[in-house]
Amino acid sequence: MILFWIIVFVVSMIVMVKGADWLLSSSEKIGLVIGLSPFIAGVLIVGIGTSFPELIVSLVAAFKDVTEIITANAVGSNISNILLIIGTAAVVGKRLVVTKSLIDLDLPMLASRYRSFFGGYMG
Repeated sequence: MILFWIIVFVVSMIVMVKGADWLLSSSEKIGLVIGLSPFIAGVLIVGIGTSFPELIVSLVAAFKDVTEIITANAVGSNISNILLIIGTAAVVGKRLVVTKSLIDLDLPMLASRYRSFFGGYMG
């Protein structure tokens, strides 16, 4: 039985990767037809594609009146995206340089965003 689920997983991964490849190439073609650069078209499609599942979860939660899931979804998604991107970059690059501007400018802006999101109730 476990062999069946391993096969399902591998086939699903292959289909997902091929589907992502088709999506990106098609979005680039659509972007070129409407006059966008390939980079902008790719960024828009990837941005929409990665945000769409979270949007659906938030809409379903709102319709079912489970609003705490919306907050948890937004905060958890942002935190995991930041940590996964930085962690992957550190592992792949074998070195991660944190500049002073990141600490002095970006970190306070991120903290103020979450402080305003939670209504100023952060420690």
